[in-house]
Amino acid sequence: FGAREVFYLSGSSKIDRRSMVGAYHYIDVNHLNTYADFLALKDKYTFVGLDCYPGAVSYVDFDWWALPKPPMIILGEEGDGLTNVTLDHVDHLVMIPMQGTIRSLNVAVAAGIIMADIHARYQAMK
Repeated sequence: FGAREVFYLSGSSKIDRRSMVGAYHYIDVNHLNTYADFLALKDKYTFVGLDCYPGAVSYVDFDWWALPKPPMIILGEEGDGLTNVTLDHVDHLVMIPMQGTIRSLNVAVAAGIIMADIHARYQAMK
């Protein structure tokens, strides 16, 4: 979908590359040691959180091209979502509208939906 970098914040720098199906050969995968390392990326990216919190804008209505810097799409842990600390630092909050009582998707599925939408919009603009 055109992503250039992936960042993950974890107490461990180990990542199971089997789950990446070889994508690490084509995308820079970067481990962040501390939350301060994560926040330092605000100089380079517009932080866009993805979660179903009140006030979140549907990704369908979000204007990705109006951002002052490239977006960093921030996803939380499965089940818990974005932490309150992270929510305090996002510049925008978008959501994937869902029907029913479940308000959570698998992180990879949610990322795929958003990246596919951005890619399709970009292709339509060409």
